[in-house]
Amino acid sequence: AKDGESVSKTAYETYSAGIYVGFDRIEKDMFIKSNGKDVYIIQGYAILPEADNCRYQFDMVLKDKDVTYRLPIMKKLRPNMSAGFPNAKNLELCGFYCWVTAAELPAGDYGIGIFAADSCSRQKIYQDTGRVLTIE
Repeated sequence: AKDGESVSKTAYETYSAGIYVGFDRIEKDMFIKSNGKDVYIIQGYAILPEADNCRYQFDMVLKDKDVTYRLPIMKKLRPNMSAGFPNAKNLELCGFYCWVTAAELPAGDYGIGIFAADSCSRQKIYQDTGRVLTIE
């Protein structure tokens, strides 16, 4: 989101690391405040198309030029996604929702990434999405 522009339509994109990521929302919420501070919402889905997705813990990664923040995400039900990925398993909870307040991060632009860790092995995957969250 740049200069008040909101991302409201779904962006379907494929990234080279193998995680499919789509965003429904990357914006400052106009109605929700937390202790008087603005709340920023990142919402979408993340899928490993050739894997059992329930084995992976997904986190949101926000990077500015100096610091990297890793935030837990809340999983959301997305039953509509399984038809598009026949080799993936357990996609029902591939949706995610993450929010942060302006009090938690300094103002600036943060690159958005997705981190996935396999709970049954030591495999870890990081995907830079090329998208940006702007904290005012």
